[in-house]
This record gives sequence, structure tokens and C-alpha cells, in this order.
Amino acid sequence: MDLSAGLDGIGETRLAYGDRVGALAAYEENITVLREMVKANTDDHPTLSVLSGDLEAVARIRLALADRAAAIAAYEESLAIRRNLVQIDQKNTEWQTDQADTLRNICNIRTDDDDYDSASRLCEESVAIMRKLVKSDPSNIEWQSDLGWSVSFLCNVRFELHDYAGASSCYEEHIGIRRKLLKSEPDSFQRQRDLSVGLYDIGRVRLAADGRTIAFAAFGESLAIMRKLVQVEPDNTDWQSDLTWSLNGIGDAHLANDDRPEARAAYEEGLDIRRKLAAADPTNIPLNIDVVKNLEKVSKAAQPADARRALHEAVATLQGLAGDGKLTRGQQKWLAELTAELERLSLLGAQ
Repeated sequence: MDLSAGLDGIGETRLAYGDRVGALAAYEENITVLREMVKANTDDHPTLSVLSGDLEAVARIRLALADRAAAIAAYEESLAIRRNLVQIDQKNTEWQTDQADTLRNICNIRTDDDDYDSASRLCEESVAIMRKLVKSDPSNIEWQSDLGWSVSFLCNVRFELHDYAGASSCYEEHIGIRRKLLKSEPDSFQRQRDLSVGLYDIGRVRLAADGRTIAFAAFGESLAIMRKLVQVEPDNTDWQSDLTWSLNGIGDAHLANDDRPEARAAYEEGLDIRRKLAAADPTNIPLNIDVVKNLEKVSKAAQPADARRALHEAVATLQGLAGDGKLTRGQQKWLAELTAELERLSLLGAQ
């Protein structure tokens, strides 16, 4: 087990320094070691649990490297292990929370892939596990937090299905959990950040349902929280990324009110942050995709000449990723849509 612990430590260290490829190699070597250990002793449940954790780490790295097929395979293997462990010891609450976490992760991927039936089933199972645990111990705040995330991921599925009433209802439940947890730990930066995420979600579903006033209030509160947190820890890249979502939300609300200058200002502030994040971590494909998302948003709020420039950069970025085989089918379709819009604006500019 010393070798396994050492490889895990190497993986964690390399990942902390941004070396995803090196971290991946360490984790995958350790997975091989752990599989041999389990093969020699099929009743070694703690090692099985460690194996599932390393598979989760591999899945996260594969997603960052845009290798979705390998990421899904790792998550599915981890889920199978965690289901088995829960069946072996149904009183082990740690294994139950692990299972709920993996269900959320796969649900998120299935939602991104527009596989909403699978996503709904996975998220509902995750919610059911966490509701049962919270009912058994309402004082466990970490279980309450995990329930909040399970509920939130289920809301995301309903939002993508345009079930805005259903999404709004469960987003409100999520917000209720976040406000309760923050009240119990008012100085917790993590609780504040989690509330900001929930407020962003409420804002977008209200905006989609044409509740612009409520959307502005939710986005505004979310943005205020994230600006405060980023001031406290300017080097926290996760919080910087969260800030861009809040900025985009307030930008979307301004654009819905046809206030293009305010929308563009918010989008461009978010774009500047996302450019810096992507430049600091160039192998992280989702960060590059986030830059493209903001370029598209800028194009919708800008004058035609600036819109063309933004779309030209967006298309060029996606074409580069497509050439490296880094785009999903949905993103390839998105590239075609942006290309068509760029051609349309170019034709208008030539007239």
C-alpha cells in the first residue's frame, strides 16, 4: 500500500502544479497497482474505495483534457465499484455519499451531452440517497450541502428541458439550503460561494421565464458575493471563474432589457478574466471553451464590426480545437452555427 500511497501523492502534487499529463500517468499507474491488489483479495473493500477515488481523479483530468469518452468510462467504473460497496455495507454512510457524488458527476456529463433521460435518472438517484442521509441526521451540514448539489444538478436537467417551473422550484430548494448553511457559518467563504452559485441559477431560470426584475436581483446578489470573495483571495482561480458566470448573468439580464452597453461591459469584464485563466492553464480545454462562450456573448451586445471580430476569434479558437479532436459533437455543431453567423455579419458589412 506504500507504493499506492506514493503514487497518489505524486499525482496530487503534479496536479497542484498544473501538470495534468504527469498527474494522469501517476494515477493510472496507481490504478493498475490497486487492481492487482483487489484481484489478490476481492474482499479488500478499503482498497476498492481508494480505487474508485483514483478513477474519479482520472475522470476529472480526462474531462479537462477533452477526452470525454475516457472520462465517462472512468466515472462509470467508479460508480459500479461504489454501488457494490454500498450493497456490501449499507450502513456505511461515507460510501453512500461517494456514490451520490459519482451519480452527480455522470449526471452533469449526460446533461451536457443532451441525454436528459439518463441525466434525470442519475440525479434523482443522487437526490434520493442524500435526502435519506439528511433525514437520518439533520444536523450533518456536509450532507445538507451535498443534498443541495444533488438538487441543483437535477434542476439543471429541468432547465435544459425548458421545464422552468420545475427548475425554479428545485433551485429555490437549493437556495434555501445554501442560506440555511450560510446562516450557521456566516464567516465561511465556501458557504458564501455556494450561495452565489445558487443565486446565479435562480437568476437564469427567472430570466428564461421572463422574470427580469427577479433575475436582476439574483444576479446582482450573486455578483456582489463573488466580487467580495475575489477581493479577499485574488489568486483563487476557481472564484475568478465563478465571478465570470455572475458577470455573464448580469450581462444577460441587461441584454434582455436591450441595454447593450451595460451587457457588453459585463461580458467583456468576464472575457478578460477568462482569457487570463485560459492563458495560465493552456491544456485546460473547458477554460478555452469558456473564452469562446464569452466571445459569442460579446458579439451579441457589440456593434457589427466588433461583433465580427469577436466571432472571428471564437471560430478560429474552435477550429483549432476541432483540428486537435477536442470538440464534442455538440461543440462541432456550435462551431458551424458561429461560422454561419460570422458569414452573415460579413455579408452585411460588405453591403
